[in-house]
Amino acid sequence: MGRSTGDYVSALAGLIQRARSVGWAQQELARLSRMEISRLLGVRADIPVKDLAGVLEGRRKDVAADLAGRIGDLEGSTMSERALLDRAREIEHDLRALRGVEGPR
Repeated sequence: MGRSTGDYVSALAGLIQRARSVGWAQQELARLSRMEISRLLGVRADIPVKDLAGVLEGRRKDVAADLAGRIGDLEGSTMSERALLDRAREIEHDLRALRGVEGPR
């Protein structure tokens, strides 16, 4: 049986705490989130956050502003471990909504 996203988030949190690599994890989460959005919507992964918000707005208004804002937060200054984990949960929820697996908050 496969692992849940929560299992991976917990494992990543442990690695981050041991390595004190919050900045790397934050960048990696932003990169992976952009790649998933790119795959789901057929857009370039490296488009500016403002343009990403516009694309999301045209496709999924219910997650557009929140998801684009969260990606922008990740690409900003380094956040605390707690904030990063909260953001990871929020982004996962948004991506599930974008996939049609889960409704908006």
